[in-house]
Amino acid sequence: MKKKSSFLLIILVALSIYGCEDKNDAVLIQPPVSISITRGGQQLTVTKAADFSVLGQKEKIKIPLGISLSAVTLDSCEVKVSVNQEHTKQLLPSLTNGVLLPEGSYSLPAKVSIPGNHISAPLNLIVNFQAIESNAGKQLVVAITLENPSRHSLDTEKKSVNVVIDADKVIAASELGDVTSKYLKNTGYPFIAAAMAPGGRWGNLADWTANAAAKSHSGYGGFASDDGGVMNMECGWGSPYITNGKIYQTTTLPAGKYTFQVVEFSWKGTKDPAYIVVAEGTSLPDFNAIAGNSLGYAPFSNALAEFTLAERKEVTLGVCVNYIQNEQGFKIKRFKLVKTE
Repeated sequence: MKKKSSFLLIILVALSIYGCEDKNDAVLIQPPVSISITRGGQQLTVTKAADFSVLGQKEKIKIPLGISLSAVTLDSCEVKVSVNQEHTKQLLPSLTNGVLLPEGSYSLPAKVSIPGNHISAPLNLIVNFQAIESNAGKQLVVAITLENPSRHSLDTEKKSVNVVIDADKVIAASELGDVTSKYLKNTGYPFIAAAMAPGGRWGNLADWTANAAAKSHSGYGGFASDDGGVMNMECGWGSPYITNGKIYQTTTLPAGKYTFQVVEFSWKGTKDPAYIVVAEGTSLPDFNAIAGNSLGYAPFSNALAEFTLAERKEVTLGVCVNYIQNEQGFKIKRFKLVKTE
């Protein structure tokens, strides 16, 4: 209401000028204007993707703070921006694992200019992502304030803002999108073998664990040299059935929502149950216990498993099959892990 009232006052005063008999005697009176930090006036806790944007290849994050005027004016102005270290230190006892945002790890403009006939201007806090990663588990604090405006006055309630960066939550939020290469190894295009059986087609996968059932080719299995290198299990054509065969990899993921999927099969010839599976801990459940003992799973017919972690956890991702009919199998060319929230 304050901005609208100020604007209406300008209009009414301007109209009164044209209503005067002697226009030279009319004076346009500018109502008082105050300057504030758009997101100021209270503690700004940075936790989710909407609070910041990632710059470059996660080298920095940008936290928009903004400068606002209480009304549009024809005059330009500028205001100085500074960090109040003493006030920052006073905030630390009220926070869990609060620490000062290290000097040299962030940047702010020394001043911000607001052009005439404008009501706002950008003010961004730029923080080195390495400083956030090196302070995992902590809350990074910096107090920012405005001072010495060239004209107008400072809004006493919103001239400052206390920025609190929750390192763990920012790290998690910054990882939205494809995180395959960050948390998984040897995921395809092509798959790489750690060892090959005599004859050169079958092998054991590097970075993955295959149980005895999956190693169905005289102690080798999980890898086939087909199509340049694929994850594979198959039975028949001279190879035994694969009862409760598993291939998996264990990693630790931060809290969030994810999808784990097969990007491409070069062959999907399963007849019996076959699933991609995500489970808590260091192994996969047996094929007949997947439904009640997994974070997420999906059949090969729609090989995309969704799962949610409320906190950072060790999880295992992979495939589980139960081939008890002859001549069936699969060849996977690539997996992908995506963080969606």
